[in-house]
Amino acid sequence: MTLKLKVRSLSSEKTRSISDEKFYTICSINIRRKITQVHIEEMDNIQDFYSIWRIWPRMKYLQLNCLNNMNIPLFLRTILKDINDSGNSYLRSLCLQLAAVDDQMTNNLKQMIECDKLLLQFTIKRIMDNVYLQWT
Repeated sequence: MTLKLKVRSLSSEKTRSISDEKFYTICSINIRRKITQVHIEEMDNIQDFYSIWRIWPRMKYLQLNCLNNMNIPLFLRTILKDINDSGNSYLRSLCLQLAAVDDQMTNNLKQMIECDKLLLQFTIKRIMDNVYLQWT
């Protein structure tokens, strides 16, 4: 059984107000391990991604809607490097909803992934305001 989770925001300030111990008490490990699809409405910084990754370690699909003032190529490069370095075998699909996305930006992201050898086998495509990235 897999579970989907939709969260409005994981603002770093808000996550600091709840200790790890209290969070883990509220959300049991069995439930957290079953969550494989996570949808975040608003993300403020790269630390939010690391919080998500730590809380839901078996997530296979991550959708991020509002990446507030973030440098998208730098963000993507950073998380893909960290995924590769950690050997995370779960996360394999990412959807970024971007207000100013176009085919050129999608091509630039593809070239960056290929040039930096961040992923070997992947597909990237744009549908409307979403960039979908999947890899094996």
